[in-house]
Amino acid sequence: MIISHKYILFSVFEKIENTIMKAYDIILTLYLRLYPMQRQGMQDLADLMGGMSLSLIHKATKRLEAASVISRQGDRWHVSQEALHAICVHSVRYFFPVKPGEQTRGIPTAHSSGLLQGLREGVGVDYVWPSADSKGTIPGAAVAPLHASVYDIIKNEPEDKIYQALTYIDCFRVARAREKNIAEQQFAELIK
Repeated sequence: MIISHKYILFSVFEKIENTIMKAYDIILTLYLRLYPMQRQGMQDLADLMGGMSLSLIHKATKRLEAASVISRQGDRWHVSQEALHAICVHSVRYFFPVKPGEQTRGIPTAHSSGLLQGLREGVGVDYVWPSADSKGTIPGAAVAPLHASVYDIIKNEPEDKIYQALTYIDCFRVARAREKNIAEQQFAELIK
């Protein structure tokens, strides 16, 4: 039996594609860590993630399990706090880099969100996720959110824990050392 080179090449790329972490994997992990008592079926997770498809959620959980970031315990997912911390604090800026863009109106992120206690003054540049809706009222340098679904996710989130976590992650992506250190301490407290 002869196997086509195209089939072998596709198979290799498919395996690679299924092991590379995606931005929405990180957001899904944040949900599982910050809301452990929520229902955690695949459809529930898809709804929480802004209506993402079930196949994307399934692939994300498989990648996260393979990387030992999450594990199934009965009918719940357990998130490794150490793995989540390491990924968000030390890896995100390298795998999901961002360069601040032009001035625009948007949703405040990084230190501009006001979540880094006592730090916002004197930092200089404000960062925002560009947004034309009513939440996008702050002028600042445009920063692409970690994933396009962020807008839908934060719109539907009751407690803003995900928004808070994502703004800390943006600090790791764009801020200076001082802001990153404060964000790391507060992020560690948030995901305990």
